[in-house]
Amino acid sequence: MKYLLIAPRPMYNKTNQPSKFTIHAAETLISLGHEVKIFTFGEFYLDCSYFQRKLYKIGFKGLETKYLQRMLQDLKNICEEFKPDCIIILNAIGLQKIIVEYISKYKIILRLCDSVKRFKSLEKFIPHVNEIFCFEYDDVEYLKEKYKLPIRYVPLGTDEKIYYPIEKKRDIDIVFVGSPYKNRIELLEKICEQARINNWNVKICGRWYDSNHFWKKYQFKNKYPNLSRYVENRYFDIYELAELYRRSKICLNINTLKHKSLNPRTFDICATKSFQIMNDGQESHGYLDLKKDLATYEDEEDLLKKIEYYLKNDEERKKIAESGYKSVMKKCTIQKIIKEIFS
Repeated sequence: MKYLLIAPRPMYNKTNQPSKFTIHAAETLISLGHEVKIFTFGEFYLDCSYFQRKLYKIGFKGLETKYLQRMLQDLKNICEEFKPDCIIILNAIGLQKIIVEYISKYKIILRLCDSVKRFKSLEKFIPHVNEIFCFEYDDVEYLKEKYKLPIRYVPLGTDEKIYYPIEKKRDIDIVFVGSPYKNRIELLEKICEQARINNWNVKICGRWYDSNHFWKKYQFKNKYPNLSRYVENRYFDIYELAELYRRSKICLNINTLKHKSLNPRTFDICATKSFQIMNDGQESHGYLDLKKDLATYEDEEDLLKKIEYYLKNDEERKKIAESGYKSVMKKCTIQKIIKEIFS
């Protein structure tokens, strides 16, 4: 079979290079005996220059039209030369409708990387596809009621070529990587208050305020005095994240309120043989044992108690991390997930 993989370019990368995840997915398909090509797409507003962005804002919409036409022509050239039997969309967020309309003449597998309930715009692609693999388990029934398509839940899993264990000194007590959703901010402010009192080494990583405007930092610091002490406000690439997990005694995994299935971070942390604490309410659907492979917390009070407990119990952390690592390696790596999909 000839498969064309369509996926977004990595964030903040203006070249046409695919992400490591996309490359490793392609390598797995090739190992199964298939021919594979990759097409990456971008977004005009992220790819254009500062000057073009200013022109676009005042009404020069033709700039985006020309950008999309060039991208569509690149796709046409690949399809006409490669003649794929099937197209796999690895992530549709940011994908332009003009692209999906063109490839609708092919068999299309859509691999959702987020919930359609969270990103309603994803549903516009569904009438054009032949099969769907969901990121969020609840999406399966939701979509089956609306569309007569083969729809199945399969988690994203982890990239085992990036997230793997290396023996490191665990010099970070607590790490959290993510975006500043309200439920996370309020909880982390309390944790960071205790971190200041107990002298814990904490790292909060990600884009928590707009660093292009200097006053945003001071607004954030004024509103969240404890949290701001530990925030490293920047983009972290996947290799940095893997290293942070390896160095941390406790990796916090605080899901957004809309997600009930395991997020990719769950598997990434386990794959580095690191210990994590995740909020209650998530469902593993048989891919992990949430009582053995990680720890969970009910509320703020419970989380603080468990942080204090596990910081003092190295061997218990190691035992749980070892269990999580074995479970992820058994069926939650990219290779295992791709093989499950194509079995």
